[in-house]
Amino acid sequence: MAKEEKKLEEVSAEKTEYSDNNKGKKAKEVEPVKPYVHIDTFLQTAVPLYGMNNMQAAGFKALMNGRHYQTDELVFLDELKQYLDLK
Repeated sequence: MAKEEKKLEEVSAEKTEYSDNNKGKKAKEVEPVKPYVHIDTFLQTAVPLYGMNNMQAAGFKALMNGRHYQTDELVFLDELKQYLDLK
């Protein structure tokens, strides 16, 4: 029983020490997480913009298999330009 009380006292002392150290620190600013973009959402804009036909859109989707969600549309755009041989 005495050992348990010692352990509890040590833990509470550590918590107090830890909380004292954090009082002066400001919370770190975290960048907001970018939402994921789906390839179909990207293609709704890209097909009319680049004059793609249905076969080209399907081929691009097949090329991006396994990567249908990206954090930025630029990833899709770079891959599409390479797929269509645009510079």
